[in-house]
Amino acid sequence: MIIIEEYIEVKMESNVLFISNKTGIIDMAIHPTNSDVIYAVAWERERTPQNRVYGGATSGIYKSTDGGDTWVELTNGLPSDPSQKGRISIDISQSNPNVLYASYADSIGSIQGVYKTTDGGTNWVAVNSDQLTNVGFHWWFGGLFIDPSNENVVYHVGFDMQKTVDGGNNWQSTFSNVHVDQHALAFFPDNSSYIFVGNDGGLYRSTNDGDTYVKDLKLPITQFYRFYVDPHDDQRLYGGSQDNSTIRTTTGGLSDWTIINGGDGFQPLVNKDDSNTIYALSQRGNLVRSTNDALTFSQALNGINFSDRNNWDTPIAFDPADNNIMYYGTNFLYKSIDGAGSWSAISPDLTNGSGMGNLSFGTITSIDVSPLNSNIIYAGTDDGNVWSTTDSGTNWTNVSGSLPNRWVTRVQASPNDMNTVYVTFSGYRYGEDNGHVYTSSDNGTNWNDISTGLPDIPVNDIEVDEFNNLFLGTDIGVLASDDNGTTWQPLGDNLPSVVITDLHIDERTKFLYAGTYGRSAYKMDISENVLDIDDLVLDDNSFIIYPNPVEDELLISIPLTVINEKIYIYNQMGQLQKFKELKDTETRVDLSDLAKGIYILKIGQGISTSKKIVKK
Repeated sequence: MIIIEEYIEVKMESNVLFISNKTGIIDMAIHPTNSDVIYAVAWERERTPQNRVYGGATSGIYKSTDGGDTWVELTNGLPSDPSQKGRISIDISQSNPNVLYASYADSIGSIQGVYKTTDGGTNWVAVNSDQLTNVGFHWWFGGLFIDPSNENVVYHVGFDMQKTVDGGNNWQSTFSNVHVDQHALAFFPDNSSYIFVGNDGGLYRSTNDGDTYVKDLKLPITQFYRFYVDPHDDQRLYGGSQDNSTIRTTTGGLSDWTIINGGDGFQPLVNKDDSNTIYALSQRGNLVRSTNDALTFSQALNGINFSDRNNWDTPIAFDPADNNIMYYGTNFLYKSIDGAGSWSAISPDLTNGSGMGNLSFGTITSIDVSPLNSNIIYAGTDDGNVWSTTDSGTNWTNVSGSLPNRWVTRVQASPNDMNTVYVTFSGYRYGEDNGHVYTSSDNGTNWNDISTGLPDIPVNDIEVDEFNNLFLGTDIGVLASDDNGTTWQPLGDNLPSVVITDLHIDERTKFLYAGTYGRSAYKMDISENVLDIDDLVLDDNSFIIYPNPVEDELLISIPLTVINEKIYIYNQMGQLQKFKELKDTETRVDLSDLAKGIYILKIGQGISTSKKIVKK
């Protein structure tokens, strides 16, 4: 069965359910003993840079009784008004498959109602939903889960968790010591009193039907927005994390991270001349400052106009030469000369305006000050603008020029050349095959696309080291170049294939830190030129694989001792893409039919050497 988001009208074709170009499938349920009976939940949802629509007329529940060949929309007893049809969650009882429950959010994200059927979806009735916690944001949460051993026991996971034991007539809290924002729930197969819950705080386990929960403390799954190292002490690490506050460790360890400021955490900073002075950001630019090593914080927004537009991840930056001089971005750039005691605007509106939509748009997303000349400042915006000033903000020049109209994720002044600057871009916007990394050697007057050898993926950050090596944080990992972007290669081993949101080079220790969105944070020693070798050499058994990145054909050179071993090439989903026996000391592998991206090449079973390769 294939379910895709295309076409304006509903079309039923063999094994395909087409609904609309704004409608996808958000949830499914399958009959436990008859896999031909399938329920699919459609959600009309539109997301643009400026606007978000949470629901509409084409949201609904569809049923197939022939394995997906044909589909019928279920409507009897269910909401019909488009304003009542947002995200829907569905579950089927394993003990009585005629019983299903569906939870509806309305088109603005509030709970619309919970519905139950006892005849396989032909007829639905509303059950009590008045007792459910309704804080909005139900386009974000997980929905309904039925106890596999009892059709009347249902868990509703939203901001918090509630449970019914009488088929929806009454609901009670099952939310003891659990983080907010629930996304997933699963029952232990042999004992449904054992429950696992996934939420914005991690993984929780209950062994008593949800009466109490214990958090798993071993999974490294923090979602970092930003990462920072105290310039005085490399054991003091800071991170801004999604819905888990601004956190830090003072030992560099894994188990002593503590919260220093609440909310969603974003860019933390520590004054290079006074480690007791710490800055923390929460969502939409709520900046606070501590002067007593994070014992207490006070707001640090004096002079910021609260009618300005702030990005969810509002940028702040130090002047590298003087950390009492700071910069803060709304749609205007602000400057402080007293460590965020007071702020003054030093720019006009650097965006194209607020746009037409319900999201805060037209905001500054990145700020950087040249470490070689504090008069040179760069700013990038979510609507594709890049600006520069060479006189500390007295005059500004729009240097967007030939750059793509994409969300600017990072502007980075070179630490090695006062005239060189880099800019990175996100993607997934207009389906354009434009570059994601550009550089200029004349402060932005002219730009050169240096992403030619990269997969077409968003780039979220760039760092430059003393050897002029470039490091990219991308949606699939860290890539690096030692020739100013002419070629790129994956950096190092042991880093999961995950979104890299932030890179940070600690100048004292020469460690590169990578904050990931879902797999915690990692570091790598780059004190030596780690990119000296262009081609990938597998020292363990004298394998040589080149070129890497590869365009069409990969050459593998091996010693005589391992002839007749096999190679296996997998995509990032773990699916085997290529298989070939190594019959000679040199073997060529045709990769021309593979899509751009990162792949894992495994050589042999007993030897089992694995490396990343990039298909460009």
